[in-house]
Amino acid sequence: MKDVISEVLIRIIRTYSNNNDLINTLYCLINSNVLNKKELKLCNSILEELELLNTFDLKKDIEEIDSTVDVDKCEGYKLDEVTSKIDDFIHERKQDLLNELREKACKNVLDRNYDKETIDFIYNSFSEDISIKPDSTLDDMYKIIEENDGFQIGYSLLDYYLRGLEEGVITTIVGSEKSNKSILCLNIAYNLISSGKNVLYFSIGARKKDIYKKLLVRHSCSESKFTKLILKTSYVNDNEYSKVYSDFSFNYGDNVIVVDESDFFISTHYSLLKLLVAYDNQFNRLTHHGIDIIIVDDLSKMKLFNGKKFILNKNTIASEIMTLLKSNATNFLCSGRAIPVLITYEMKAYNPLNIGSTIPDVISCLSDNIVMVANSDTDIRLSKMGIQVFKSVNGEAMNSIGEIGCEYKHCYCYDKKNEFFNDSKEALEEVKKQNASLLLFDDLKVLPSQKNDNDDLVAENIKLDF
Repeated sequence: MKDVISEVLIRIIRTYSNNNDLINTLYCLINSNVLNKKELKLCNSILEELELLNTFDLKKDIEEIDSTVDVDKCEGYKLDEVTSKIDDFIHERKQDLLNELREKACKNVLDRNYDKETIDFIYNSFSEDISIKPDSTLDDMYKIIEENDGFQIGYSLLDYYLRGLEEGVITTIVGSEKSNKSILCLNIAYNLISSGKNVLYFSIGARKKDIYKKLLVRHSCSESKFTKLILKTSYVNDNEYSKVYSDFSFNYGDNVIVVDESDFFISTHYSLLKLLVAYDNQFNRLTHHGIDIIIVDDLSKMKLFNGKKFILNKNTIASEIMTLLKSNATNFLCSGRAIPVLITYEMKAYNPLNIGSTIPDVISCLSDNIVMVANSDTDIRLSKMGIQVFKSVNGEAMNSIGEIGCEYKHCYCYDKKNEFFNDSKEALEEVKKQNASLLLFDDLKVLPSQKNDNDDLVAENIKLDF
């Protein structure tokens, strides 16, 4: 509401010749709480003059408050219509005040300033504008749905226990330094890209050029028509590199955007949200739909500036960034859209006998799914990657470390179960049986030498460590 003296108010005052009627009207206007500061001052001045002198000088009173107002242009209303004019004036002013409060409340909500005044105002004044999305979860369960709900990761063990990467869910891959958790993350990203999903890949601590290079090396493993490129040596030749690059760029180039620290240097909430908006729009232009999944590799190397000072504590940084990511996972950019988030996080210590004590509390609390990568130099020589689902939003967890195949020199992780099973559903059933057998062996304290031949056959096919 503008802080100027309304022409309507001046005309109402000039209508009255009877001072008593004017005094009643002025008190009515003051008590309605619709006058701005200048108007309130004018009405109080007139009341004081009437009380002391039984008369007032309207022009003089207004000039002392606001010299820009031309009183002579404001004629009074007819006496029989002034009542309706007063009612209209009060109604319009209340509506203006309501709209101003509404804009302020909406701004506070967007700024995440949920003060008591804002909450009370919204729920008391605009309850009809607040809509709650109908929950159809129970209605949708009239039949058992066997299919996975989330994006398929591409590895039977993970897809079974996590049921894919679900919308609104944060999945964190943890591991010690040089455990090659980033290779698993990169392969999951590649599998999603190759299935048509739009992946925004935040690379913290590694240049985007190196990430794209790893994606090209990984792509060279996906088709028999390519000679596999090796990351740590020169490419086979210009012709082979050109074939891989052209094929990846043509088929999947629009489905991935890699962002490194050169794009935001020190992250703030504002800079990260700005990137999400910009790249969501870019994906929409290229593929006609926005970001499908956000990947952050490696969160433990993230830097944060809160607008006043640099934050150095890793737990604080992880908490701030994961809270921001979680809010966007469940309600992406306030659009009502939900997307999955995948994170890698480096642990300083790793105790295979007590994994829970190794994972930082902030990661354990804020992650919906936690996947542990447990590798050693021996694992790398044997071309396998040890993984364990430590926590799952679905309540499923692995009782021991399983494995997937990995050609480290080619940055290529592959699902070893595909070597034995043609049908993925059968593969998942085998995983379930194997997990149950692990529980049985734990309960009976059966040693490996006590297992029968059938047990060994299952172990050979599933490729899991007891």
